[in-house]
Amino acid sequence: ISASTSVITAMGHKEDALAREMAETLAKMVKKNVVVLCGIHLSDISKEEIGCVHDGMEQIKDDMARIWRKK
Repeated sequence: ISASTSVITAMGHKEDALAREMAETLAKMVKKNVVVLCGIHLSDISKEEIGCVHDGMEQIKDDMARIWRKK
C-alpha cells in the first residue's frame, strides 16, 4: 500500500519532513486520507533537541497507531 503526500511549509520552517513521515505512515495504516499539522517553535534548536523532537514524534505516531488498531 502506498500513500501520496502534499506538504505546505512556512518559510524558514523545517518540520515538513516530520509531518510528511507521520502522514504517510498513518495514511498507509488506516487506508484513509489523513491530515497532519506540525509546528515546532524552538529558537536556535540544537541537534540534541532535534533528536528529542523526533523521538517525541515517533512516540506520538506509535500511540496513534495503537489507538487506530483497536478500532
